[in-house]
Amino acid sequence: MTTPVRSVPPIDRAGSSASWAGEKRRKTVGEGPPQVQEEQGVGQEPDESVFSAEDVIDRGELSLCYDQLYRRESFFNEPRSRMRDEDTEHVYKRLCSLRYRDYKILKVEQDWDPTDCPWDSPFEPGPSIFGWTYDPETFNLNGLDDYQRIVPTRVQDFYEYPQYDAYRFTFSDQRTDEEYVKYYNEISKKIKWVEEYMRRDKQEFELKFERTSHRQSMKIAKGFPHLSMTLAQRGYEEYLLDLAWKLSTQDYVRVYFEVWDRVSKNEMSFEDALKSALPVFGYSCNCRIMGQLLGYHNLVLEEFETCKAQIPEGVADKDEVLKHITDAVYKIKSAERPKLYLDYVKKKIEVAQRLHLYDPEVPRDSC
Repeated sequence: MTTPVRSVPPIDRAGSSASWAGEKRRKTVGEGPPQVQEEQGVGQEPDESVFSAEDVIDRGELSLCYDQLYRRESFFNEPRSRMRDEDTEHVYKRLCSLRYRDYKILKVEQDWDPTDCPWDSPFEPGPSIFGWTYDPETFNLNGLDDYQRIVPTRVQDFYEYPQYDAYRFTFSDQRTDEEYVKYYNEISKKIKWVEEYMRRDKQEFELKFERTSHRQSMKIAKGFPHLSMTLAQRGYEEYLLDLAWKLSTQDYVRVYFEVWDRVSKNEMSFEDALKSALPVFGYSCNCRIMGQLLGYHNLVLEEFETCKAQIPEGVADKDEVLKHITDAVYKIKSAERPKLYLDYVKKKIEVAQRLHLYDPEVPRDSC
């Protein structure tokens, strides 16, 4: 499952001013989680290239990227006043009507009992059959449209939007959020070399190469005309966060498969098989999951037994066993994958498309 790693280029001792002078590599799509296929943003320069660890963005080009990204900050970060009472009442009634419209749409799709549908309670913060609500702290701010007032609901879980407060105070519009989805998908493809280096040694990547990948992501972000510095930075950081989850999940697959192989072949106990399997893996794998493997014995044993139970009786082919273990591990670990801003804006866009909210000709509310 491990992707071959290219040789690590020599460190640029001269600092960040050195620039890459070679040819850009053509776009390649590697193994990874399925990505939404999107068209490029309006005004984005056509660019079919991907980067490598050798492609350094110099300070001059980076400065131009920063300049454009920071210019896009002002609108969404500007101070906002509260509406007058009569305007607040008008907006509240309209929001309730949107909930009722959504209720009628979803009722047809899911055949709900009307008594289970609080369409007239638009400020419910927890999980709901709608999956979205309004924030009582922000819904009556001036200068927002209906899309910007939508807030996806969540359960009280650490993994579901751990940066929820930061997300709900990001008042980007639908057009910008659609660009964010495209940007995230672009960096997932165009700086895919990061995955190879993080799999090999996360600490080495952070010390020697993270600056390179960050600059590349800023250059990609510059091509989306409505993406701000805040969203560009968030997308890059959350890409690394999600990548770390993906790599640790792959590590669990490898460990549980090796443990299964030892238990089934040599009739070893789980503890002995685990101790025997760990030295097979490199330093980076052990750093990512060693604490979990050694510190939560009962939980790890329970996960392994769950994986083993997914293997049909009589199946001995290793490729087939590996497939069943992989499916089981991803199902277990998916509950630990943080929902990120990408998930947050996808939910908002889904609601907006269902309700046909976006109309660039409709002015925002203001006094």
